[in-house]
Amino acid sequence: TLLRYGVSLGVLGWIASQVEWRQFGGLRGLDWPLAFAAAAVAGLAYPLQAWRWHRLLGALQIALPARVVHAVFWVGNLYNSFLPGGVAGDGVRVYRLWPAVPAQRAALIASVIADRLLGFGALLALAVVALGAHLLAHGGGAELEFLLAASLGALGLLAAAMLWFTHTRAWAGLAGRVLGAEQTEALLKAATTLRADGGTLLVAAAASVGVWLLDFLSLWLLASAAGLTVDPLVMSVAAAAAYVAATLPLSIGGHGVRE
Repeated sequence: TLLRYGVSLGVLGWIASQVEWRQFGGLRGLDWPLAFAAAAVAGLAYPLQAWRWHRLLGALQIALPARVVHAVFWVGNLYNSFLPGGVAGDGVRVYRLWPAVPAQRAALIASVIADRLLGFGALLALAVVALGAHLLAHGGGAELEFLLAASLGALGLLAAAMLWFTHTRAWAGLAGRVLGAEQTEALLKAATTLRADGGTLLVAAAASVGVWLLDFLSLWLLASAAGLTVDPLVMSVAAAAAYVAATLPLSIGGHGVRE
């Protein structure tokens, strides 16, 4: 944990040392309508993520009010900003809802895992599309080709892991030693339920793509507000690569690595 804080603070400190702070006076010329539009678009992504999780919970017969799910989701995101790894907030989400669903705790865990995997899978898919389109349209160096290969490989591994988890019982033996036979069986039942509900998974996957596109659009609007001329495709490539890198367990909430 100390090492991760060191990485985040060290990289952010290095970035700060490269900034010509006197130029921040030029932000008086910021296009404020565009900047406010960027903030509004970024803000839309969070309710959409909470709605996606609410749909997954509903598919697993966990009936909770939307306001409760949204509140817990926002609390989890706050913790994600300060705890190691970028997924610690998922544990906070489970912790906050744990007392409310005593008979459905395995399904609750399954919903959080599915929510995270769908979001990460959508990011990897968009990274592949953006990098492929950029290389076709503008060409690129070995770095972009490596990022494309890495994103494709990670997407393939993620798809294989999800198929392995939902179509086999091979993981049940290990899970049984950690969670116990009863909870493992409940987790397997939850995975099977989600797999059978193709409509909810399709909607959740579409919402995941929408979340990242909103984020990319927000960054492009903010760059435009600051007077930077950036192609939307280039911004998508940069943002996708940055967010994939931020998921690595090297920092606190991806801070520093993402920037």
